[in-house]
Amino acid sequence: MQKLKFHFKGSPSEIRYLEAQQKEGYMLTNIKNGIYTFEKNPAVKDTQLQVTFAKTEDLKEADTHQENSPFLSVFAKQLNYSKYTVLYSYLEEKDNPLYNLADTKVAEHEYLSFFKRIIFSLAVLTMLICVALWAYFTALGKPSSTLVIPIEIMIGIFVVLLIINILINRRIRKHCPKPEDELYLSYSVSIKGTGQKPDVSHLKYLGAWRYQTEKDDKYYYNLFSKEPKEVILEDISKKLNIPEKDIYIYSQFDLFPVYMHF
Repeated sequence: MQKLKFHFKGSPSEIRYLEAQQKEGYMLTNIKNGIYTFEKNPAVKDTQLQVTFAKTEDLKEADTHQENSPFLSVFAKQLNYSKYTVLYSYLEEKDNPLYNLADTKVAEHEYLSFFKRIIFSLAVLTMLICVALWAYFTALGKPSSTLVIPIEIMIGIFVVLLIINILINRRIRKHCPKPEDELYLSYSVSIKGTGQKPDVSHLKYLGAWRYQTEKDDKYYYNLFSKEPKEVILEDISKKLNIPEKDIYIYSQFDLFPVYMHF
């Protein structure tokens, strides 16, 4: 099955689309020129979709023919004009923390920052070309109706690039902030006894959430947040209507006798 779709690679909208296809038993096998190719495979319904970023050079030495792989399928899509690759994998061993959603926020942040630099370069190039056209038409004595054409083109392109830049900044802020940017801490959060996957969409103001796995009616998340643990615990309890005793939160600093105060 093939479908034409236009998504930013690795974006939340793309992940939602792939998860919807996964629920119907379709597994991603290729992406080319906006055409997503899927293969019918009922086994994909029992896997966990993972979309992660990596530097292409780090994948060159990887062994892609491992026996007893924990993945049903792995598809690598190299991002055009960049040194990064998006990995779309279907994890069969969902309860194995060794393979469950490797944290690739740094690589994703670097790629999006690279994409922003391309947008800036396009904006500068557009300005130079349009100003040169305007100067050329002026030298030829063209009427004012012709002189405004390069300016209108420049403004139109600027507006489009500005919208794209805003969307990229929003994605960076919500999904792949870097700890050194805003003193974020990485928290591991487990929520027990809800009977279904908790809806943390109302808790996005706390930071960037990433679902990891479910085991024994416990749902595990990774949370990048600058809020103290006590605030996170209280807000999760209130928003999800769950007793605090069923919520467990710890950061990397909880593993050592060190107390951090912000």
